[in-house]
Amino acid sequence: MKISKYYFFLLFLLLIVGCSKDKYVLPENKMEDVIYDLYIGEALSDNQYGRYGNSDFKRDYYLSTLQKHGVTEVQYDSSLVYYGKHVDKYRDIYGRVVSRLEKEETKYDRLLAQEQKAAKSLAGDSVNIWANKRMFAILPTDDVQMIRTILSDENFKNSDSFTINFEIKNYPSDQIVEAPLLFMTIRHEDNTLKTNSVKIDRAGIFEMTVKGLDNKKISEVECYVLVNARINGNFIPVIGEVKGLLRVHEPQIKIDSKKGFERNLRPE
Repeated sequence: MKISKYYFFLLFLLLIVGCSKDKYVLPENKMEDVIYDLYIGEALSDNQYGRYGNSDFKRDYYLSTLQKHGVTEVQYDSSLVYYGKHVDKYRDIYGRVVSRLEKEETKYDRLLAQEQKAAKSLAGDSVNIWANKRMFAILPTDDVQMIRTILSDENFKNSDSFTINFEIKNYPSDQIVEAPLLFMTIRHEDNTLKTNSVKIDRAGIFEMTVKGLDNKKISEVECYVLVNARINGNFIPVIGEVKGLLRVHEPQIKIDSKKGFERNLRPE
């Protein structure tokens, strides 16, 4: 008799849990849509901090997104807990979100490249040529993630050097087995490349420099991250912010045939 009561008690609990899941856990497709919209709001807040970086905006956007999808805070929080315990399902959802974001990113980069081609960079010996789109996320995919491509113009010179300065906001070291690498590549018009990289193995400030080849015209500068998706547990995206990309003209050294010494000629 005791066994029978215990059996029915367990059955009762299982029924409650089953009903709770149906009621409070969002289906995968709806969870995907909610996460996607919340990520867009987070990106807007990060990139336009002066206008949208306050906590009121973030809270309002969060609530309005849930309202848009007809989801309560209890449902969303319960869903996070549920999918956090079902990692495979969570990764499938997150993978689809990343795919959607990458498609939008590709469209944005095309428009940005067109704008950069039309609007030339500032002239000068030392100029920050990185404008807009300062925030980036390193996502758990085993591939190359483009941050930005900057096209050259008439203000780029042969042998220019480029120094990128960026900050990693968070670094879940307990989850990352192999640190991602940030690359910067100078592509010349004859398709020769100069590349440098830095290992992202902590939170903090990073800096890296690449110099163009002598007597070769620069076509573009690419910044991208190489990710190895070997992770432990639930992966938290690594958030970075580019502080600037400094283009520096190298002083031209020429021999004065009359006076027999080198002169430092400043680029125009």
